This record gives sequence, structure tokens and C-alpha cells, in this order.
Amino acid sequence: MASWTPVSWHHPLWAESGASSGAISLDPAATLTALMRLLAYGGVFWLALQVGRDRNRARNGLKAVAILAIIQAAYGLALYFIGSDTILWFQKWAYIGDVTGTFVNRNAFGAYAGLGLLACLAVAAGTMAEERGRRRGARDTAELLLNRTAPYLVGLGLLGTALLLSHSRGAFLATAVAILFLLALFGFGRLLSARVAWGLTTITLLVGGLAVAVSGEATLTRLAESTEIQGDRGQLYRLSLNAIAEAPLMGHGYGAFEQSFRLYRDTSLPRPVIYDFAHNIHLEVLVGLGIPGAMLLYAAILIPLSLCLKGVITRQRDKEYSALALAAAVLLAGHGLVDFSLQIPAIAVLFAFLLGLGVAQSWSRSVQA
Repeated sequence: MASWTPVSWHHPLWAESGASSGAISLDPAATLTALMRLLAYGGVFWLALQVGRDRNRARNGLKAVAILAIIQAAYGLALYFIGSDTILWFQKWAYIGDVTGTFVNRNAFGAYAGLGLLACLAVAAGTMAEERGRRRGARDTAELLLNRTAPYLVGLGLLGTALLLSHSRGAFLATAVAILFLLALFGFGRLLSARVAWGLTTITLLVGGLAVAVSGEATLTRLAESTEIQGDRGQLYRLSLNAIAEAPLMGHGYGAFEQSFRLYRDTSLPRPVIYDFAHNIHLEVLVGLGIPGAMLLYAAILIPLSLCLKGVITRQRDKEYSALALAAAVLLAGHGLVDFSLQIPAIAVLFAFLLGLGVAQSWSRSVQA
């Protein structure tokens, strides 16, 4: 954003326009807005890191995420089945006939529902892990687990159905991969015994299969007919790669994709629409920051995730938080290959919160002290 940087670093369009000063970013105001959002997400991460060091608060925070996601799914499904095309008290103007909850974009809602599914699984797994090893009869343990996990197991069904009825292909596939990854982490980290882990996997697959059989026809049809890479989105990716090649070191300005993409758009995208996102967060970060800057931004996320992985391996209890943060990253990184859900503030704030809890619970309180 700064105008005092070397002129050779500035975007060439500043010189061509005859401006008296310039900057690396093609749109410093857009870069400032993007930076403000990024700092806000960092603040959420930091607060979750501090509050989540207490395991009871971390537990309450995780349950709150799961419950709010279930409420979102129930709200979206209620509107869908009564045939209401509204968002709260507003009439929908896009994605008519899709479950979107209080989101406008079905893909953003799909990613949110996927994170909710992971949160429900983490709560259920954490409850099972707490009861393992306590001296109770098998019948008492089963009843207690059923009572404590039943709302979240029901939530799995609601969230899975809402995700399918959002008809978001990318969110569906990314969530499926993330769920399998989360269950693998539960087994790898020995959060659950092998028998319980396989049982939870079986329940998840059965619930998922039932949801797909009842509500997944349209989503599966869209998957079978997918031609996005050959269509507009494929051209969008190609032109974004051209933009990266033109400014691989400095980029065109963080958050300035809409303005910079206009310079590279050609007749391969004839529709009269504005492309304000690359529909691939990884390409868009490279367009904005260049390769070195993108590597630094990713490092800021990968370092906390590495602490979460260490927590899954070394901690004796409360591993579900770190495992959930890793699975959430897999979901959003995978979905980010075809969409921009992580650029939606509600999704980014939720991820920052889960990542903060995961890092906070990645080492024991004795080490923290």
C-alpha cells in the first residue's frame, strides 16, 4: 500500500496512468480492507488461543460451534421444506431452491455445514474418550454416551442433509475427505480405541449414506455432469496463472484481484459478469501477494497447524481440538481449490476460532504454566 517503496516495485499501471505516486498494490484501498480482515481473523485466533487454554472453556466453545451449526442447518431445512425462498426477512436473489441457511452463497453454506459436521464428530469423540477407562458397567456407559452424544449424532444427520440440499459439489467432496481425515486422526492419535473408532466411522458412513439416498440426488447429478474446468472456471484459472506469471515476486496487491483481473480478462470469458474472486483461494493469494508473500501467509497458518499435529501425536487427552483444526484446514484448503469459502468472513472467523482452540489444547497445562 505504501507509496514510498521503490518505484521499480510499483505496479506498472501507476506509471501508465500518469499518477504522481504509486504502490505495489493496484488498489491500495482494497489491500487495506483485506489486511483489516486478516488482522481481525488473527485477533479471533489469539482470543481463542487464550480462552481455550482452559479445557472447560474449550469444551464449551466447541459445543457452541456444533450447536450453532445444527441450528443453521435446521433453519435452512425448515425454509427448504416449506418452500420459502428467503434469507431471514429478505427475499432470495440467488440460489433459489438451494439450502443456504442465513448465507447467500450455497457454497459458503456448504463449507459452514461441513465444519459443523466436523465439530459434531469432535464433540462425540471427545465424550467417548472421556468415558473410556472409567469404571462403569457396559450398560451404564452405553446409556451415558447415548444421552450425551445423541444431540450431536442427530446433528450429523441434519447437517449432512442440509449440505446435500445446498447442492454444492465442492463442499460435499471436501467435507467427505475431511471427515475421513478426522476419523483417521482419531485412530492415529489413539483418542478412541480401534473398536470405538471403527464404530463411529460406521455410524458416520451409515448416516451419510442415508442422507445421500434421501437428499443427495441433485448433488450427485451435478457431480456427474460437472464441466467447470472446461468452462468459465477453467478459463478463470488460466488467466489467473497468467497474472501470476506477470508479477511472480510482488503480486498485484493483496485483496485487489477484481481490479487486477480486468487487465487479463479476454474473450474466453464472454459473460457480462464481474469476476471479483478467482474461485480458487490459492491462485488468488498468489495473484495478490506473489510467490514469496504467499509463502509467508501460508507459513502463518501451517505453523499453528504443525503444533496441532504435534498435539494429536503427543497429548494424552483432549486431542479432538487439534484433530478438528487439522480437519477443518483440509476441508477449507480442498474446497478452496474450486471456490472461495475461506474468503467469506463467517467461515474465516470460524476457522480462526477452531485453529485457536486446537493450538491452545495442543500442549498440556503443566507445560503452559
